Amino acid sequence: MQIKALYDTKGRILAAVQVQVEGAETESSPSPQPVPTRGQRVSLLTMPAEFEHLTFRQACMQMMVKVKGKQAVLVFREKLRC
Repeated sequence: MQIKALYDTKGRILAAVQVQVEGAETESSPSPQPVPTRGQRVSLLTMPAEFEHLTFRQACMQMMVKVKGKQAVLVFREKLRC
């Protein structure tokens, strides 16, 4: 699963869209695209294999973005705040 995520400087996912695989037999319609403002970034992220069991909603709520050098990756949040 690939996710285009809008996140803040702390790595919290603020908005996301699930990216459809090219060539998949789906109706071709435009999808919403997150637009960053000051202090926010957008990255195309690939779900790590060990978290593929999560639904899109669960992934957005339980994962965060970690920037390593110039590459952004999805990682599991250590503490969840309610």
